[in-house]
Amino acid sequence: MPPFNAADLKNARANLQSASRDTPLVEKFIAMRNFNIGFGAAHPGGTLDPADVVLLDSLCKRSSPDVQVTGRRHASTFGGGSSVEMVFKTRFKAHVTPAPPIRVIRFVRAAQVNRNFISTKEEYTVPGYVRYELGKERKTKADPTPDYVLTALKRSFLSAQWAFDGPREEFRHGSLNNEDTPGTKSSDLPYAIAAEFLIVLYDEAKKMILEVGHVTGSYVVWKDGRTSFVLGPPTLLVAPI
Repeated sequence: MPPFNAADLKNARANLQSASRDTPLVEKFIAMRNFNIGFGAAHPGGTLDPADVVLLDSLCKRSSPDVQVTGRRHASTFGGGSSVEMVFKTRFKAHVTPAPPIRVIRFVRAAQVNRNFISTKEEYTVPGYVRYELGKERKTKADPTPDYVLTALKRSFLSAQWAFDGPREEFRHGSLNNEDTPGTKSSDLPYAIAAEFLIVLYDEAKKMILEVGHVTGSYVVWKDGRTSFVLGPPTLLVAPI
């Protein structure tokens, strides 16, 4: 057998460092899935620690997937009103087969301002499976002003915590693509959502993280149908012209 050259040793060292760094986080992902948290249910284990986010952020440079963020609105089939969705579409670049032991896991930190009849509700994510908790609720006959909606969105986002986001469908149509739409099923307008999205492709057997996508955006649909979309933190939001 030929001796290892310098490049072989460098790659082996990098793989060893990567594995030792990734293993605890992948084990956390496995445990989180085994909690079998119901969608919308609270659970203290369905979240990320600040140190987890820092590590995942550092791994974005390893092989960052293509994450496209858009917004869409259509008639709701759940309780009437509108369904306003912020859509995260991910295309992974790794040369792997989209099937176990290759897995996908997502996390979201989000806030939404949801108009419902005469109430404007502020909600934000907490640990669990896309679990939203009610924050401030304002009752008024008049629609909330743009300034109120944007202020409420920023205020709620400050309270948002990371929530586990499955997913139930890891690979879309058997490809290395994934799609997520965190938020409400139905709302009167205006409706606003701000979401920070983390998606991870990992090898469950090798306990190695392959790709990490991390993006933040905000989307608002006003009563008259106009929209505001910002790619970036909700602090960048401005009222529509």
